[in-house]
Amino acid sequence: MHSAVGLRSRSMAIAPAIAILVLIAWWANASGLIDRSIEILGQRAGFQIPESLFPVSAGEPLFWTLLAGLTNTVHVALMATILSVILGLVLAMLRLSSFPGFRFAAGLVIEPIRNTPVVLQLFLWYGLLINNLPAARDAIEILPSVFLSNRGLFLPGFSDGGLSVPELVGFNFKGGISVSPELTTLVFGLTLFHASYLAEIFRAGIMSVPRGQVDAAQALGLRFFQRMRLVVLPQALGFIIPPATNQFLALVKNSSLAVAIGFPDLVGVVNTLINLSGNAVLGTLIVVIVFLALNFVLSGGLALYHRHRVRKGNPTLAVSLSAPEKATWGDWVATPFRRIATFVLALVGAWLLFSLVRWGILDAVWSGTAEACHAASGACWAVITEKYRLMLLGPYPAGEGWRPVLATAVLILGLVSTAKLIRTVPFRAAGSAVAAVAIWYWLMGGGPSLTPVALTQWGGLPLTIALAVLTVFLSVPIGLALALARMSKNGLLRQTAYLIIDIFRSVPQIFLLFAIAILLPYVLPDGWQIDKFWRALFALTMITSAYMAEVFRAGIMSVPGGQSEAARSLGLGPVRTFILVVLPQAVRISWPAIINTFVGAIKDTSLVFIVGLLDILAATKAAVADPVWRLFSLEGYCFTAAIYFVICYGLVAYTRRFERLR
Repeated sequence: MHSAVGLRSRSMAIAPAIAILVLIAWWANASGLIDRSIEILGQRAGFQIPESLFPVSAGEPLFWTLLAGLTNTVHVALMATILSVILGLVLAMLRLSSFPGFRFAAGLVIEPIRNTPVVLQLFLWYGLLINNLPAARDAIEILPSVFLSNRGLFLPGFSDGGLSVPELVGFNFKGGISVSPELTTLVFGLTLFHASYLAEIFRAGIMSVPRGQVDAAQALGLRFFQRMRLVVLPQALGFIIPPATNQFLALVKNSSLAVAIGFPDLVGVVNTLINLSGNAVLGTLIVVIVFLALNFVLSGGLALYHRHRVRKGNPTLAVSLSAPEKATWGDWVATPFRRIATFVLALVGAWLLFSLVRWGILDAVWSGTAEACHAASGACWAVITEKYRLMLLGPYPAGEGWRPVLATAVLILGLVSTAKLIRTVPFRAAGSAVAAVAIWYWLMGGGPSLTPVALTQWGGLPLTIALAVLTVFLSVPIGLALALARMSKNGLLRQTAYLIIDIFRSVPQIFLLFAIAILLPYVLPDGWQIDKFWRALFALTMITSAYMAEVFRAGIMSVPGGQSEAARSLGLGPVRTFILVVLPQAVRISWPAIINTFVGAIKDTSLVFIVGLLDILAATKAAVADPVWRLFSLEGYCFTAAIYFVICYGLVAYTRRFERLR
């Protein structure tokens, strides 16, 4: 029941936030901050979007174009949600299989996808589709009458009351349903990314069902799929719905990444509106109110469904998680089915491994010119050897490359030291963080005994790590303050915290970065200018702080009340009780969620390209945009994805050591 209450309170908390934002919009319009907003929405848009579910021209009113962008957002989110649920359930089944080969194959899909930024994956899939797939005349028929080429996906569909099948006519397909490369990439990328998270949620939910339920169903003669449909999944839903809701909300937000590959969703249309009219306040309010409303509808609907299931007699089960038993080689080939499955998987695995080794190592070009890569049949790692300095260090001055390398090492050591201290003495960790940041800034920016280097020359991997670590350092105290404000008995303070948290959790990160970069100069005193690095850092910090606030709030609420009472009986005041007793325990309880938030912050840094910062992803994008090397973007993005994977997976693996010390 607690999870149902949590979902209901989450959905109801958004309602006052929407009401407050509507009041702000009315006040801004009345005060002239939004100049003639109603008239602007009724005026001619003046631009045309390339793809929509209904006809839209440049002469249509602006509100009609915005509606087309919104329907595109909902369309993408709906398709990706359905497909991600199906794929996530398949991956969960494979990961729960008693056959080790299936578990290993599912892990190979889930771990790399979860530990790399979704926007990087979209760039990779889009580059693969555009540059590496054949033209329409040589399209790949992945299923009967389903074709894939560099012009998109072509499917059978109904037209004029009958089935229409795509047929090649000249240089392109006619008939059926054609899906653009941008929409194909977006739906595929979001499906794969969120299915990897949903797979773990489904796995945990299925494992929460007591083993006796499954044994009883098996004793009654129910087959595997019958057991799953009639016994396991209905009971597991009580465990699955709350965390799955967060993933569905994240998927809706991530649909805004369409702007990165040129698909016209709501955020893309609003960005065009802001660039053409300069009315940033109106555009920001539109996006904030729309995504808060979508958040409210989705979370509220799932909360009602969850409560209905609980009342219907399917309460959340007592958790009895147990990992699949490890099998020996004899278990792999114990039955005819497993012998066949082992043989087939071994063949497929050997073929994939050989193909990968041949493409990536044996036939690869490690150095040389682009012409040599065109002549080869393997990977072109020469693009890395040619562009590695731009990708890793950005435009940092030549001859000073040791400084960002050393500064990055100092920040990482500071983060490790802070992670060790925060679990035992949270406030002592602040000293370690401040010292690391001071040394880092001196090395990067210069000063005494070092040549000054402007912020505009920072880039590459050091910029990515700096944004991630600084975001983590700053979001901890801000998130804690928001958590305490949300738990306050003061209604105004509590509602203000609700509003801040819900805005930064519900609105897409890529738009928040863009909006803050534009709106921040409006609220600063005249003459004040803040570099885009600090504006991006502010946006990332507030986004992470909103998530951190909920993590801290859950941890604080999980500390038994008797702990505080015992501390006060020893003469400790409320402040010392919180600092010395409650907070250390809350951090230890919330440690896994804190680390997940940190990993999310690292991946969120990949979005700063939207404000013009040359982080490692933007630097890679700039490197492969060179016409000479454009056809080898796959290798560049694979290299960057490997770096993100090492950082994210390494951080999770390292911090698991602290969990064992609890």
